[in-house]
Amino acid sequence: MSVGNGIIRLRLSGLALVVALLTPAGLLAGDVPELLNSQAEVVALESLLGREYTILYLSRITPELAERDIPNLRSLALQLGGGVNGAFILVGEPPGVAGKASSALDGLLPVLVGGKSGLGFLDPGIADNSLVVLDGVGELLFRRDDIPAPATVEEALSLGGLTPPSVIPIQVGEVVPTFDLPSVEGKLAMGDMVKRGAAVFYLVDAGWEMLEEDVQRMQFLADDLFEVASVAVLVYGAEMALLEELIGEKNLTIPLGILSEVAHRSLVGEEPLPLLIVVNDRGRVMRVNSYASPPGMEQALAYINLEQRELRAMSVEFSPETVLLSGIESKWFPRGSFTYDGMGLIYNAYSPDSDAEELWLLELSVDEEGDYAAGKVRRLTYNRADDISPWVGGGWVFFPSLRSGGVELWAYHLAGNNFTQLTSSDCNEEFPASPLNGEEVVFQSDIQGNWDLWLCSPYGRNLKQLTDHWAEDYHPAYSSDGTRRIAFCSERGGSPDIWVVGRDGRGLTQLTFYEGREDFPTWNRDGTRIVYCSDEGGSLDIWLISDDGMEVARVSEEPGDELCPIFSPSGDAIIYFMDNGGKYDIVCVGVSEVIEEEGGGEGAEEEEQR
Repeated sequence: MSVGNGIIRLRLSGLALVVALLTPAGLLAGDVPELLNSQAEVVALESLLGREYTILYLSRITPELAERDIPNLRSLALQLGGGVNGAFILVGEPPGVAGKASSALDGLLPVLVGGKSGLGFLDPGIADNSLVVLDGVGELLFRRDDIPAPATVEEALSLGGLTPPSVIPIQVGEVVPTFDLPSVEGKLAMGDMVKRGAAVFYLVDAGWEMLEEDVQRMQFLADDLFEVASVAVLVYGAEMALLEELIGEKNLTIPLGILSEVAHRSLVGEEPLPLLIVVNDRGRVMRVNSYASPPGMEQALAYINLEQRELRAMSVEFSPETVLLSGIESKWFPRGSFTYDGMGLIYNAYSPDSDAEELWLLELSVDEEGDYAAGKVRRLTYNRADDISPWVGGGWVFFPSLRSGGVELWAYHLAGNNFTQLTSSDCNEEFPASPLNGEEVVFQSDIQGNWDLWLCSPYGRNLKQLTDHWAEDYHPAYSSDGTRRIAFCSERGGSPDIWVVGRDGRGLTQLTFYEGREDFPTWNRDGTRIVYCSDEGGSLDIWLISDDGMEVARVSEEPGDELCPIFSPSGDAIIYFMDNGGKYDIVCVGVSEVIEEEGGGEGAEEEEQR
């Protein structure tokens, strides 16, 4: 033990604990007990540490103080979570007071009891109440005497000039925070649930009109998933009495926890509830999605076992490849997009005349059997700076260009034959995409140092950031089925995979889990399938996947790379660019459904499962 500057430093079970003592005589040394005795159990002081902050409210409680402080302590307890723990310590109380205080707090805050013998570090001359804040290793950060109980975490920490714990909403691919939340059974330790295997957390607002029905459905789901995953319901803005009522009326055995303000913001940010969070057995968030009601067992299993899922072969077959155009040169890589009527393909290719990448139009025709044939090629842009990666939406062709110096987004109006610059910044904006009607543009930008997805209007207005993650998000594709979903490539799972998110940032879902590269997604027009590239066979080949990620089919298997696949407007053909010795061919493959005949008719040949 060392004494200096009025601070007493002691060793408690190997843990350095600093306690400041304030009495009329000044700072004095005193014994610090290893354990604090509560009404029903022995609580180790160390159990309250390990977070960024621990808030202790010390009180010689009286009826008057109880009336003033208990409501604030209840409010504080409901907000604890994330990096904060808390406790209410009664000092030298008469019998029965601790029980009443604990009952008034509904178990939301641990109530510890001690007198001079049990809390020797508190001088008998302590004021009626004090606020003590410790850091994660037990070091005293500050103490204030004779103050009312704070009602919020922010208020408690601001008294000592401290900063509330950082709040970063959880995202798919990250590890779930190990929150301890108030529950009917004491504490609901989210981290402990994850250690036992996969976990499903259903977050719901106490005012949600379907609360009782949803909780009952989660009970059924928990029963079905008993050997597969833990299931819990977290209720935001609830009182302990509500949880007890739900458990009593519905005979629930699933854990119900009160989602604190800090934990709520750390998990979902500004997302409206209800929300479902699925975590794998290593604590990594696999899915964050919103639902009108909890999923059924089959759907939940698909979410939980995404990395070990058994993919089904898609019931489709493909016609032989047809080369529509060969020998295209590109300094970047070529990308194409169908015109609105499907009778043309706009793509980028190198032009020796301008020594730059330009936009070109390949005229197409379709015969009676629905097979595409190539017609004339017409040049659309004439510029000595590169124009690349075009995408058609409405009457516009959106494309990145270097004509203004950096890589900025431009729009070419097909009818008016005029150009509009959409973005102007010191960074790069690339790979635009839009729905069929061209009402909005999604693109990738490195304005924050890495690739994230952004949205804007066809005129460059209403700029909005869609994704914000330390990993790279790029190559977006906008659905045209009215659901306003965006498929994109992301490395947030460790390797480039295909993900889907709503244009409002909700419903983030990982579709592919191959450890190599999967890239360049594009939707069909009814939003049921995504065509993309994968290097599972060594080079990039073309694959199909259903929008729920459970059905796959391999489209191509060539020795060279195949890039930037797109569906024809009717969905019965896929066009992509194939690397042919340093130049590119435009290739078309027909797609047709395989319909099994009733009564055991012959079906599609099974694709090899990945």
